Amino acid sequence: MNIEAILQRETALFMDGLPDEAETVFQEVPCSKPEHYKALNNIGVSHNLGLIEQAEQLFLKALDVNGEYPDALSNLADPYQAANQNENALKCLEKLLIFQPNNCDLLNRLAFLYIKIKQEQTAISLINRSLKLYQEQETLKKTLSSLISGSRVMEPK
Repeated sequence: MNIEAILQRETALFMDGLPDEAETVFQEVPCSKPEHYKALNNIGVSHNLGLIEQAEQLFLKALDVNGEYPDALSNLADPYQAANQNENALKCLEKLLIFQPNNCDLLNRLAFLYIKIKQEQTAISLINRSLKLYQEQETLKKTLSSLISGSRVMEPK
């Protein structure tokens, strides 16, 4: 069985808007190779569209196999964030930041989570790091100004 070919086929189906068909293909890998963390992560993504608890379990299982798999770390943060479990989301994203320290989107996502839990100084530090990497972020600059002035910060849409 060529696992990479199966993963490519399931990704194509998912991108074509056929999540049920993609999940059927996803299931081929764990049946024959249950420790394949990429397949577990992909199944979790398909479940994350509505079956959040099952998605969480799949992401955790993928991380049990490979605790440093960036996609699973990022994807696991999604259901935590959706459930307003910000501390759990932060743990995932902080671990991901170790592997992707220059990822502006990740820095910004972390900053807004820290704003949510009222840790503005940490948020300011992350925003400054992000702006140092990529200066053309006007909305982020406004957020930084609001934080520094003590104004209410609007969460991104």
